[in-house]
Amino acid sequence: MSIPLAVDGETDLDSNFFNPIIQAINTVPLTNIETALAQSNARVGVANVLDYGAVGDGSTDDSQAFVDAIADGYEIQIPAGKRYKVVDVEIPSHRALRGVKRGYESTSQGAIIQGVSGHSVFTFPSGVTTRGVSFDDLTISGGDKGIVSPSWSYGISMRRVTLTNQQYAGIYCDGAIERWSLDFVAIEALPGHTTSKGFQLSDTTYSGENYIDKCTFKDVRTSEGSHGWYIMGARGNSNTWINPVLNNHRVAGMHLRRKEATVIINPNTESNGGFVNPKFTTGSITTGTNSLVVASATGFSQGQTITVQGAGAGGIDLVTTISSIAGTTFTLADNASTSVTSKEVTNSTADDFVFDNGGGTGLSHTMMIGGFFGDRLSQSGVRYAINGNGMNSLILIGSHARHAPIYTPVNKATTFGVRATFRPADTPPVVTGSRGSNAALASLLTALAAEGLIQDGTS
Repeated sequence: MSIPLAVDGETDLDSNFFNPIIQAINTVPLTNIETALAQSNARVGVANVLDYGAVGDGSTDDSQAFVDAIADGYEIQIPAGKRYKVVDVEIPSHRALRGVKRGYESTSQGAIIQGVSGHSVFTFPSGVTTRGVSFDDLTISGGDKGIVSPSWSYGISMRRVTLTNQQYAGIYCDGAIERWSLDFVAIEALPGHTTSKGFQLSDTTYSGENYIDKCTFKDVRTSEGSHGWYIMGARGNSNTWINPVLNNHRVAGMHLRRKEATVIINPNTESNGGFVNPKFTTGSITTGTNSLVVASATGFSQGQTITVQGAGAGGIDLVTTISSIAGTTFTLADNASTSVTSKEVTNSTADDFVFDNGGGTGLSHTMMIGGFFGDRLSQSGVRYAINGNGMNSLILIGSHARHAPIYTPVNKATTFGVRATFRPADTPPVVTGSRGSNAALASLLTALAAEGLIQDGTS
């Protein structure tokens, strides 16, 4: 290969000046240039997987080429336009895996890492702390898990990365994670898969630690599977989600447990709960009975779990199962504790957001700013826009829960400029005593009781 000479009139180059330079460059063998570049890369810690034997045809196992490149370099270059088959490759601290496009390539396709069923694609070392690993401009497809952090990891970053079609989780973490940063990342579970998750932090400890702290997730889109974010762990604080998009999840777009000082900015959800084709109707039931009369029984079936608005103890929602159906009458597994008339009944058990404190074993404090969520579309729909049953406090600023209500404990939600319907998730306090002939007080008590904020026991 040689560089063509400049021709006067065809380019802006002065042939008398540039052609001697071009001719001198053309006398140098290409192999010498490539060798010099490889030696230069080696000096600065750059390793290209093709130089270590990677084929990138999607069928040849390129795992060893990745292992060798990672052992030799700190910046691991993965050329675009190829599909690399990789199985259980371990990434130690201070490594950067980057998809790169060489100048002579005509394809615009990024670098694709292909996983194998029954295995993870990339994993950090077990039993040690992993620091300073970055992933840029990559697609990681398939495998049981895309990226695994089995112990403790700090300062992990991902930019312009897509994780897709993992059977268990796109990103899976045990132990503790701190100062992670994700930016323009897509995590796409297997379409229609009932249990796979986007980003999961388990309850498994490492050296007694199990938490998520000081992480920032910006412009991350999750789709399909049971959950987009399934963040358990013993504790966590000072984590921020900016512009998260949560679509088409069976159980919840985001479930955070025992997390303090959480900030979620401008979230957007759509079509969560669509896997079960949820149904919504209205129904009436009397205290102490299990016979629910509904407006329509279409789409409901025996054995389904349903939620009956306000029919639980103290006016909270009753969650029970349908024992039998006769026309438009459901016989329920549990009796109603509160009489309701023409209140919402749904077989959806999906929620856009779930915040809880793990049954009182931790604290759950979340602030949400802006956002549009709580959709109920023709073939999908969540029970709650936010299910805050068991959380300690929720602050909402300028948010819009479009169709589905927000379910939170009484007096635990603070709102500013919010468009939403709220339901109490715990038994409101009972107000007793005499109202006398005070009509204004009677009206106030009636209104507060109707909103579920109190139980009116006055006389």
